[in-house]
Amino acid sequence: MVDKLSEIDPVLLEFEDVSYTPLSVDSSSDAVLVIHYPLRFAHTFGLLRTVTNPNLNEKLECSERMLNLLKSCALLNPADYSVWHFRSIILSSSLFKDRFQNWLNERQFLDTMIKEYPKNYQLWQHRRFLCTHFHQNSTENSYIEHEKSLIEDVLRDDSKNYHAWSHRDWFVQMTGSFEGEIVFCERMIESDSWNNSAWNYRFELRQNAMKSSLVVCWREWEWAWNIIEQIGSNNESVWNYVKSVSTLAQINHNSTELWSEIINRNQSLTAQNHNSIWYLSAILDAYVTLNQNPQKCTEICSKLAESDPIRKLYWLSLAPKA
Repeated sequence: MVDKLSEIDPVLLEFEDVSYTPLSVDSSSDAVLVIHYPLRFAHTFGLLRTVTNPNLNEKLECSERMLNLLKSCALLNPADYSVWHFRSIILSSSLFKDRFQNWLNERQFLDTMIKEYPKNYQLWQHRRFLCTHFHQNSTENSYIEHEKSLIEDVLRDDSKNYHAWSHRDWFVQMTGSFEGEIVFCERMIESDSWNNSAWNYRFELRQNAMKSSLVVCWREWEWAWNIIEQIGSNNESVWNYVKSVSTLAQINHNSTELWSEIINRNQSLTAQNHNSIWYLSAILDAYVTLNQNPQKCTEICSKLAESDPIRKLYWLSLAPKA
């Protein structure tokens, strides 16, 4: 029996003192779906259910063998919320919370898992748990460099990975490690100016400075406008940024200068760019915000209805309001 268990999963040998039932197939006639568990999955998760059953155990066992079992389960099903929840409880227990090497091992394990499954919610949530621990207990800042490096590796494979961008935003806010972030963000936008995640992140980074200074708003606006002139106006992300900066300046500095500038500079764009629905909608928003030229607004709505037939009725519905 021992040899058989070691062939299924060596971690089972560490729990020879535990009697468990492997997960079984529900073959009843009223079963909606019959699940045929692989042998290793059935045994490993059957054991996990037994050792975490509150009716059989007064409290969760916090031990190395439990971490090994949970690691085996995580490899079989990385999206299992309970597996990562139990790992966080064990690592936070009095037995492990001061064992720095265990936390380093956990980070290394999670590095590998995230690179393999970069869009797994549970992995990124557990990552926050780890980062919080390192932030509260590390005397050096090497963990900051490590974390940013991991995120860049993930974004190198998928530059628009929402989980990675969200995690970086959270991590930088928590640690206050803003240095170099604007340069990083500019590099990401320059490599792909359609990367909406990068534009959103830049706005997050610059938002407080823009709220404090109209000059910073102008600087951000000019930077984005230069990109429009370089690549053309058929880029929704950059237009959203221009409009967001203009709105922020209006709300925080009672200034509509940037909205006026959108209208003033539209002649600098080529005639071909004037057919872009993102350009047209920005011009429309500018006229409406400034409460100017209702006739021009109606013309733009008609042009938008023609250029964007899927939303034709929407654009036409704006014309009377313009």
